[in-house]
Order: sequence, then structure tokens, then C-alpha cells
Amino acid sequence: MHQILIILIAAILAFSSSAYARLGETKTEIEARYGKSECQYCYTVVLTNSEKYVYESGGYRITVIFWDGISAEESFTRATYYGAQPPLTDVDITTLLDAYNDKTRLPVVSHWKQNRKHTPNAWKHNSGAYVAYYNDKTLCIKTTAYEKEYAKEWCRLYGAC
Repeated sequence: MHQILIILIAAILAFSSSAYARLGETKTEIEARYGKSECQYCYTVVLTNSEKYVYESGGYRITVIFWDGISAEESFTRATYYGAQPPLTDVDITTLLDAYNDKTRLPVVSHWKQNRKHTPNAWKHNSGAYVAYYNDKTLCIKTTAYEKEYAKEWCRLYGAC
């Protein structure tokens, strides 16, 4: 009985966050996860070879930037109801960030560390592959490769380096 309980807990942990935060997926994989996009090019994108789509799923509005055909940035806000957009809770943020944790080992340990270089609401994944920021009701998770290219292009276009 004890082994069944451990297996059940491991399975729940392994799949509990599977609906969110899968950078590196194609548009087809993202649409399988979130459904059809509300709109394409809802906002301006800075990098060439990038497209921006907006989805709604699980009570979140998810903005996904595809760079060279794969998801490089996903931003999460609470879906707007009657003009009001509530902020994400600490539980929301933890759940979304935990989608990147290694769930094959028990206990599951967070692989995110606060990155005080930017703000108290910034994190860096221990793998070095992802960064995350929470600001103005939005949690943005992106690949570090995309973040570096974005910063270079922003600097080139706007001189804000």
C-alpha cells in the first residue's frame, strides 16, 4: 500500500503542471496544449523570424512568441473578467515555474533561484536555459538564448543598452 501511494504521488507531481510552460515546442504542440490562438500578431515583435500568438487556457491568457518556429517566450496573466485583471498569486507563479522542475526525483526540488540582479521578482533556472520575470500582473518565462538575442536587437534598434 505504501508503494502504491508513493507511485501515485510521483505521478501527480509529474503531470500536475503539464498544461503550462513548455518552451521549445512548435506551434502545433502549443495549440494541442492551449487550443487555437485568439489572434496572430496581436503585438509588435522585435526579432526577425518571430511570431506572437495569444491563447486562453486554464484561466490564463498566454502570449507565446515563436522564434525560428519554436516557443521561446511564454507570458502568463490571469484572464480578464469584466474588465478586471487580477494579479497572479504566489501559488500561480510557483505552479508555472514548477513546470520546469525535474519531477523524476523525489522530493521534487525547485530549480529556480531568485536573480536579484534585475528585481526581486526575477528568477533564473539552475540549468541556465530559462529566465523568468514577474511584473505588472504578468509572469514571463523565456529561454536565455531568446533573451540575449532580444536584448541585442533592442539595443540595435532603440539604443537602450
